[in-house]
Amino acid sequence: GRLAELEKAIAGNGMVGQRLLSETDEVRVWRIELQPGERVGFHKHVLNYFWTATSAGKSRSVYSDGRSVDTE
Repeated sequence: GRLAELEKAIAGNGMVGQRLLSETDEVRVWRIELQPGERVGFHKHVLNYFWTATSAGKSRSVYSDGRSVDTE
């Protein structure tokens, strides 16, 4: 089903953003620039994370347990 497809898609894909700006053993800083309707592909976070938007918009995060969270 959908969850199996998601798990397969993210297996081993640690590329969270489009460009890695900085990296240490504990932190990676990624830059992501999306146009309306564009999305980041499924991926796996290997470190603790947070994200912040620098302009207005909407987002949907889909988690490995099947939840999805919409943010504006």
